[in-house]
Amino acid sequence: YAFRKWQFLLIILAGTVVRFLYGYWSKAWLAAPDQLAWGLSLDEMANSKTWSYIQLTHAPHEGGSFFISLLSFLFRPLQWLMPPLSFAALAIDTLSRAIQVKLAQKLFGNETAVWFGIWTILSIPLILPWGTVNYGLHSLSSFFPFMFLYFATTFRQNKYLPAMCAIISAIAISVSYDNVVPAIASVLFLFFTTQPGKKRAYRLLIFLAFFLITILPHLFTRIYFNSGFSLVGGSSFSIRGVPLGHLFTSRHLIDLCTVWFTSLPASFLLASVPFLPAIALCILVSVFVFAGSWWYMKNRTVDKPVRYLSLCIIFLFVVAYAFSPFYGGSYQKTSYVYYRHWCYIIPFITVIMINGFVHSGRLKLYIVAGWILLCSVASLQYIRSSNKMEQPVYRAAGWVLANKYGNNLDKLFQIHSVAPNQYQEELLMGYGWGLSAAIFKNSSDAVSVEKLISIISQCPRNYQPLIISGVYYSFEKGITPVLDQQLPAIISARLAEKNKDSK
Repeated sequence: YAFRKWQFLLIILAGTVVRFLYGYWSKAWLAAPDQLAWGLSLDEMANSKTWSYIQLTHAPHEGGSFFISLLSFLFRPLQWLMPPLSFAALAIDTLSRAIQVKLAQKLFGNETAVWFGIWTILSIPLILPWGTVNYGLHSLSSFFPFMFLYFATTFRQNKYLPAMCAIISAIAISVSYDNVVPAIASVLFLFFTTQPGKKRAYRLLIFLAFFLITILPHLFTRIYFNSGFSLVGGSSFSIRGVPLGHLFTSRHLIDLCTVWFTSLPASFLLASVPFLPAIALCILVSVFVFAGSWWYMKNRTVDKPVRYLSLCIIFLFVVAYAFSPFYGGSYQKTSYVYYRHWCYIIPFITVIMINGFVHSGRLKLYIVAGWILLCSVASLQYIRSSNKMEQPVYRAAGWVLANKYGNNLDKLFQIHSVAPNQYQEELLMGYGWGLSAAIFKNSSDAVSVEKLISIISQCPRNYQPLIISGVYYSFEKGITPVLDQQLPAIISARLAEKNKDSK
């Protein structure tokens, strides 16, 4: 079967149209505080006409956000239709799917690429929103596993393979830390496909040298450039101050055993098929995933190194997820944000499954069609049941901005000035909430209280009442992170003393 160019272009365009229509209808970005905060930051930069690294790089652990910010400026003339960051996400999503389908064709042949391409049009409920919701690069980076697999296996006899793997690894990690997983898999691939001895050591040293050279720009900017979130604390390489915590505990081992049957299969469909309960969907997806993987492993038309490396990437990602502080073990959630990390690896898992289905025997047509139909029904139901967002979550966006710019109040209030007038009060309350959360998340001593009071006193006096209201909001029931409930009384007493002294 020949996969014609017009078919390839039609598949990619159809997927883009579906994502645009879903985004335009649902306005899902209005419920995305990170995108709202990021967009306000870029609006202020455009308004002041001053270029700033801290504003272009929304999240320091995702260096790719720098280039997304630049790309978004090309779409500012269309912001009446959709936010520039949403257009940027749609453009990168389109390119990502094109790379995925093209590399699937090169790695697994036309038949697998066609079926996989058809699957990408409606995809799954988890992935659709990220075509126009731009925060967290998990979905937009999902083409990297395809690239790792292609270069590692296509050029495995090439003497420059260690250098190529190292350069791709360093660039990919600089874009998003999700790519640490295929980078580790590439090192393992080089190790096990090279005879023991000097040659193996030489290839690994070449990888290490080129990797360090290529990643130096990212390391330099991460350490020496101000990328924000200093109020949150944590090391230079933490993710917004989130600690790694204790690894290799019994709890992590239990998570690793259960994640294959809970979070992983649940993330595909988000419990969005109305006539099937969440547990039934979990079981059904698990059957498809493990059956497709089994047939893939038995498929002799795919070279053994390709099979082993691809499954190694998937296994390492699942391990990393289960052992990470971002692990979510529920199988009943319906939020695409809850399962957002899986967006990175699910397209890769799916192409592996589909290749297995294609080589499953006489029933292959029914199995492949059944899988695509299940995913398509779930996506269509998800689109149909999605509520159109009317009110943007500017209070939560204020939380994000306060976490990022809490040590730069001038910039924080410059950004506030470009927000829509009707949402500026909500933004100020978000500032109070974010400042409180950042300061008291890991400490609730007297020094922390004084730090908060000092920051509030530096804010414009007419904004202080709303900021203080936001501080108290951070202690309300159901608000995360959960803070020490003794603090509000202490803060009230200190504020009363401060006001008394000022009089």
